[in-house]
Amino acid sequence: THTHTHTRLLPPQIISRYQSWHGSTMASLSASGLKSRKTVNEPLAAGFVKVFPPTCYRCPFGKEYRNATCGVTCATITDDVIAMEDPATVAAVLVEPIGHTGGIIDPPQEYLRVLREICTRNNILLIFDEVITGIGRTGHMFAADTFGVVPDVICTGKVDSCVCVCV
Repeated sequence: THTHTHTRLLPPQIISRYQSWHGSTMASLSASGLKSRKTVNEPLAAGFVKVFPPTCYRCPFGKEYRNATCGVTCATITDDVIAMEDPATVAAVLVEPIGHTGGIIDPPQEYLRVLREICTRNNILLIFDEVITGIGRTGHMFAADTFGVVPDVICTGKVDSCVCVCV
């Protein structure tokens, strides 16, 4: 008898954030974290896990960034979620470097660096959705440059005809 083994090129899950918007196609809507757009379009595609965004003004963990008691929990909890999901099942972490649909969510300076370290340690892609923040809108070509973090993939669009750049 002949048996076939199937190998996945990438694991099946992508971690993204609540209060994010990645687009209106089925996959990008599934990655988005807006309750108002999610609910009316359910059921969405499987394989998307959400974490809380870095909303320091109203921290969902009850922490305060100013007095150094937070430990950037909004970033480190992503590591906990990866561990609970099993790193072997997570392909990527997808974030907008500066969120825009849940209010302007400007992350703490070290937030994206911590995500980069988590993704590197777990062999997971870090993807920046720079449709809103890219092409000079933060004073640098990309928000990745603004925060000094190199993602594995930068997604851009609108102005430059929806291009994905592998870096």
